[in-house]
This record gives sequence, C-alpha cells and structure tokens, in this order.
Amino acid sequence: MIQYHFFKYNFFIDIVINKLYYFLMIAKIIGGLIIALGALDFILGNFAGINLTYFLGKASSFSPIILIVVGGGIMGLGDKD
Repeated sequence: MIQYHFFKYNFFIDIVINKLYYFLMIAKIIGGLIIALGALDFILGNFAGINLTYFLGKASSFSPIILIVVGGGIMGLGDKD
C-alpha cells in the first residue's frame, strides 16, 4: 500500500515538473521575442528614425536597453549554471 501511494505522488510530481518545463520553454521564447523587440527598437531608432516605444515618453530612449535586459532575465529563468 505504501508503494502505491508513493507511485501516485510520484506521478503528480512528474506532471508538475513537466508543466514547469513547458513554462520555462515558453518563457525562453517570450524572452527571445522581447530581446528581438529591443534590438529592433534600437536599430530602427538609430538608423531609420522610427521610435517603436514613443508611448513611454522620455523613457523611450532607454527602452532598448530595458527590453534586452528584461528579455535576458526571462530567458535566464531556467538556467542552472
């Protein structure tokens, strides 16, 4: 009987770990998209004169840096190194 309960809880732990794994995969994709948005904002802002984050006001001049740092932080959530 104890082995059955251990197996049952082990099964639920595996489900939670799998859901966490998929969450971290999605977080890495979202982080990569945020980094790409920051790079695009930097390139378009400097070379084409297009401001993608005009709605931030004066903070829009720092938005590429902020986006890249936030995206890198999100991508680094699952890293154990």
